[in-house]
Amino acid sequence: MINLAIVGVGKLANVCAQALTLQKEFKLVAACNHTRMRLQEFCQSYNLNGYLDIEEMVKNEQIQALLICSPVNTHYSYIKIGLNLNCNIICQAPFSLDYALLQDLHKLSRQTHTVITQIDYHYSEQYFNQLKKAIIQDNAQKLKLELYAQDLECCYLMLTTVLKLVACNTIHKEQDAYYINVFNKKVEITLNKSTEGNYFKFKAENYYFNDVLETFADIHNPSQANLSIFNQKEFNIVINSYSLLLSDQAKLIQAQANSNDEFTLSLKVLKLINDLNIFE
Repeated sequence: MINLAIVGVGKLANVCAQALTLQKEFKLVAACNHTRMRLQEFCQSYNLNGYLDIEEMVKNEQIQALLICSPVNTHYSYIKIGLNLNCNIICQAPFSLDYALLQDLHKLSRQTHTVITQIDYHYSEQYFNQLKKAIIQDNAQKLKLELYAQDLECCYLMLTTVLKLVACNTIHKEQDAYYINVFNKKVEITLNKSTEGNYFKFKAENYYFNDVLETFADIHNPSQANLSIFNQKEFNIVINSYSLLLSDQAKLIQAQANSNDEFTLSLKVLKLINDLNIFE
């Protein structure tokens, strides 16, 4: 059984803690937070030991994996502390919104032979199924997917979610346009700053599909996301992939390879966003 601790005790931490009660491979033993009152309430709810310092918690509780559910601007520092303590990391997406810092974490992960797995919110998959169906069935040569986001974090999460759900991990540039290949079709992708929420538009030469994700949940309000799907699918997949890390070298090697793939995709997405420079 792997000793695991949670960093950050907000809404997502509660969802994860509830999911962990159903897991036999992990033992949730402790939590860390920067404020004592919320930490005490959370630890009482799940019968955990509470800490204000991550290093002290890891050493005292013999923590082997950290589940980071804190705000995005703290991810880099908390992940780095965990990696330097030889902890495997499960982190709410994204690891970092800074390209250089993301590269730094990737390098440190390889140096310490640890694994970082990214948890994504899964918004209603029916919309993505519509998107995939539209791409497959449309015979037009010019396909375009437009993403409208309010800020850098929303843009990153939307784009990585789309790429994962349409099974695409490459972005290439031709002249001044960016493309992804989906089901053997080239789809132009554009990113746009929005003042009206976060949503997608899919366009073809003679076809306009505007209701793919108009109801995309507010990234900053997890209660609006479909956390039941996140709980049952994404988190269980992550937990299961970690269950044999410490006892099976082959599984560890595969998990490290998957972690490299996550970093590669994240770096490509951040590079595209930075190149387009829409949130400066």
